[in-house]
Amino acid sequence: WWKPFQVTHSASHPAEPANKTPFNLVPCNRELEVAFAHYADNASDVAAFCKNGGPQSLRIDYLQSGGRLAFYTPDFIIRRADGHYLLVETKGREDKDVPRKARAAQAWCEAASTRKVKWEYLYVPQGVFTQFGGSNIEELRRTCAPALVDMVKEPDEPQLVLPGFGPDDADAAPGRSRRRPAPPRRGP
Repeated sequence: WWKPFQVTHSASHPAEPANKTPFNLVPCNRELEVAFAHYADNASDVAAFCKNGGPQSLRIDYLQSGGRLAFYTPDFIIRRADGHYLLVETKGREDKDVPRKARAAQAWCEAASTRKVKWEYLYVPQGVFTQFGGSNIEELRRTCAPALVDMVKEPDEPQLVLPGFGPDDADAAPGRSRRRPAPPRRGP
């Protein structure tokens, strides 16, 4: 017998009830997501939120550190009371691609924003969130902002450049003319 929006609930993947979600439950992957779901459900400036998961999830393409195309799925989408949106990533353990994912999410938010509706990326490190005592999402956004700024400044590993295709090799690239520019003309 089929039931709409069935969610598997387990100790490692709890499904939390929430009032501000368009669904009846918020499926979570870890304790930090459970805590964030409860926070979002009680935040005074959150109109609605949902877990960004499943086949309908928003996925953002980015280049992994090895240069391979990959897809990043942020944890939550929030509609704020002012009508603007947040794309939210809760992060306990970091991997080397987290800054790349964050830069891709910031670019996506910039591209998705219009004059009327603004999208912002909210990166929520576990250490910051566990120390946070505020009651609205704007306070959390301001508190987490320095961590995001610091993280996206981290230098990337240099991308592999094939001989003949680097920025200094533009004239030597296959298919390009190897002709040297004519010397400047002198006087009349």
